[in-house]
Amino acid sequence: MLYASNLDEVKQILQEHELSFAAIDYFHGRSEETSYLNAGDVHSEGKKCWEVLQQYEPELPVFIWETDNYQYNREEVLSFLGKGAEDILHISFSDRNACEATLDQFQVQL
Repeated sequence: MLYASNLDEVKQILQEHELSFAAIDYFHGRSEETSYLNAGDVHSEGKKCWEVLQQYEPELPVFIWETDNYQYNREEVLSFLGKGAEDILHISFSDRNACEATLDQFQVQL
């Protein structure tokens, strides 16, 4: 499993590896603390990474992380799916074992 924390790392991974899927924390690197209408309006490194993946790897399944810190509402989920996300993947950072089990099961399914 490969991890990237910024756009340059994503581009480097895309150049050096063939990916089976990507999972993105859409709020990672959020640049403002102001309110917004929905997740699609947020400016973040996660959003930029998704846009790069859509540009360079349009056939790559991309899953959006939903964490304990923020759970997407129905409108946001439909928006992500409408823009090409494969699905929403809930990751619980407070329960590491559950998180690892979810990712392991997810990899087996793909």
